[in-house]
Amino acid sequence: MIYLSQYDPRWCQKLIGASTLTLGRQGCAITSVCNALAKFGIYFNPDELASHVELFTPQGLIIWAKVQEWLKAKYPYKSFSIYRYYGRSDQAIVQNLKPGSAVLLQVANKSHWVMAERKQWLRNDYTVGDSWGGVARTAIGDYSNITGYVIIRIT
Repeated sequence: MIYLSQYDPRWCQKLIGASTLTLGRQGCAITSVCNALAKFGIYFNPDELASHVELFTPQGLIIWAKVQEWLKAKYPYKSFSIYRYYGRSDQAIVQNLKPGSAVLLQVANKSHWVMAERKQWLRNDYTVGDSWGGVARTAIGDYSNITGYVIIRIT
């Protein structure tokens, strides 16, 4: 599968909210949200999400509750819920790797976000869609740890 990349020249230089950060430099969470929503047939590029100042802190961090509100307003015929968790719960992550849900993983000591695709059978790891290169990787094998996660549900 091909994933959106935060380094795509169409948006890598775009600013995140009102911050001085660009999507190319710090847009992994935003790009992962776009990759996750594409699983539900909701398509938009990271620069569209990044252009909404109200969805981010002044430092360019996502305000997850605001993203949920924005999605509900943009797609009123769908029901959205977004939950942010700290730490790692394999039970919760695996339970939400199913139709109607998407899981974003915070990896690399809280410095990067990826979209979980599936739990690997032979290793205690996850295959993930990585926004850095727009390719598949592994959460633990490539990034050492999982320090948090976000569950997105759409019905």
